[in-house]
Amino acid sequence: MADLWKEHDYLTSANRTKAERSNRLDLDIRNKTNRSQALDDAIDAKKQEVAGLSAKADEKLRDFYTIKERGNWQDPMFFAMSAYIYRIDEGLQFCIKAIQDYAYSGFGGRGGKHGDIFWDNESFAIKQYLKMFADLASATLKQVADWFVWLASTLGRFNANELRRADHEVNGVAESRYDGRIQKYQQGMSR
Repeated sequence: MADLWKEHDYLTSANRTKAERSNRLDLDIRNKTNRSQALDDAIDAKKQEVAGLSAKADEKLRDFYTIKERGNWQDPMFFAMSAYIYRIDEGLQFCIKAIQDYAYSGFGGRGGKHGDIFWDNESFAIKQYLKMFADLASATLKQVADWFVWLASTLGRFNANELRRADHEVNGVAESRYDGRIQKYQQGMSR
């Protein structure tokens, strides 16, 4: 009987130890589950923060490509003068239409098949008008190029891709990337 009582006490003690260990493990599991949930919540919060930052970055990128930030062209008088010059000068109209056609033709745009660069006659006309307006306004070719792109975009209502495309290529004319093509065109004209 004494042996049975000893075994009973031993088993009772072992059960208490197992129950205590089981309670500690349950508590540890709850703590780890709570910590895991807190980490999941923190990850979700960071994902939302990243999404917000990404949206802000996209907005800033769109803002960067709006020509309005390149100068004070919001002045209605400036727009009126630009529109007037555009209406009376056929050469400027040709340049602006070339920029618009080029911009529309990219990214499956609305303009059809213009190509990856300006045609020789277009680059020649754009460069000549850039120089003329730069001389008249004591401005750089880049500033006049920005104005051309702004005018083409305002009249043609470019989307962000069209604006970026036109801006890059007209600045290419201003930065002399087209000079070789322009020289070939001039040589062909002089013959």
